Amino acid sequence: MPGDFLLQQQIRYRWDGGEGLLDAAVQSACGELTIVLLTPFGTRGTVIHQHDLQVDVTGEQAGQLPFAPEHILLDVQRTYLAPPPNPPRVGTRERSVGEQRITESWEDGRLIERVFHPTHDGDDLVRIRYREGAAADAPSAVLESERFAYQLDVTTLSRSAIACGVR
Repeated sequence: MPGDFLLQQQIRYRWDGGEGLLDAAVQSACGELTIVLLTPFGTRGTVIHQHDLQVDVTGEQAGQLPFAPEHILLDVQRTYLAPPPNPPRVGTRERSVGEQRITESWEDGRLIERVFHPTHDGDDLVRIRYREGAAADAPSAVLESERFAYQLDVTTLSRSAIACGVR
């Protein structure tokens, strides 16, 4: 995820077991990613923190979430993955990141859709549609997981650039 920033987001989620709404803060700073899921009272609930390949999950809600916290982390990384160098102004381009095959659709120089294709048996097909197109200031998006049958509708309420080292 490029840059150091703080996002305030509202997330509507739907899955076979129901639906819900939660607020979250996403911070990318100094090569570390922290996601804080807030309780209905606006206090810190679950905290997902990644440094290098180490992922730590803490908080009271962690066991009550309808999705594994690691899936939330992966969904954030997929949604805000850096665009490829020299993306097309219009059309579709396929690229690979590691073993992951990704198809991206562009319109008027803006990312409209990103699809992560299964790489191995048991992998998930994930489709992300960007409502305003992928601008540098963290767009709102709808993410659908085919294998796990859930949908996340993420609205970015605000984005702030932060200096590395400020937490």
